[in-house]
Amino acid sequence: MAMAQQRAAYYELEQMPNAVNYLPPPPDTTSVAFACDMSLYFQGKAMRDTERGDTALIDSNSSLSNILKIFSEPFGLDINKTETPAIYTMLKNALATTSLGTKQCKEYYHRRRPFQRFNEPMYSGESLGETSYPSGHTQKAWSAALLLIEVCGDNQDAILKRAYEYGQSRVIVGAHWQSDVDAGRVVASACYARLHNSPQFLAEMAAAQAEYAELTKPVITTTPQVGVDAEPDAQWYTIDGLPATEHTRGVVVSKNKKEIR
Repeated sequence: MAMAQQRAAYYELEQMPNAVNYLPPPPDTTSVAFACDMSLYFQGKAMRDTERGDTALIDSNSSLSNILKIFSEPFGLDINKTETPAIYTMLKNALATTSLGTKQCKEYYHRRRPFQRFNEPMYSGESLGETSYPSGHTQKAWSAALLLIEVCGDNQDAILKRAYEYGQSRVIVGAHWQSDVDAGRVVASACYARLHNSPQFLAEMAAAQAEYAELTKPVITTTPQVGVDAEPDAQWYTIDGLPATEHTRGVVVSKNKKEIR
């Protein structure tokens, strides 16, 4: 199959976990699980003309630049090629690799998307060439969250919350069923684990962590004591000529008696 010749930064397609082998099939249209998919589709559809629906439209863009923009806020740094090159490179290569994780399953099941089943226009206006199960958008966002938490976990809850919302946006716009989104998170976790067998990924992750530590290290400043600015190398003494310490009380003078405090 031509698809098996695809390669990303760290692995070829056939080296990545094959979701066909570990995920169940998408719900049959006569099942209770599909009834749940249907219910959540209509629930999401009712949210389109709301602020949450506006966010769902933003989330329809799965480009690297949009993913980085979305996650920069909860991460706490503006992630871009110029200011955070190591973090940017790691994310670019890692997300390109984890994205291989949904391809074989999509090709195998050919599940129709919600808007196709209901013969509706695509609400988000995006071009969707692949099939529905699992959700590639969700996989990408959940992978990004896991990767950023590995760089620094200080804001892990906010990062995961945004990634979860990104997946739910796919239900709101009618691009995916809820079971597609749930499966996308599983695929992301499987592919994220696989990355850690790659020496190149481990090196790039280490560089990203070092870059983050350097960019966020505290700036240590000192407040000069009165008189020290005029004579930075001064040694201070009491009026009795004894060396002054930080515990000395009363008037002290500099060694050359030019400064008093």
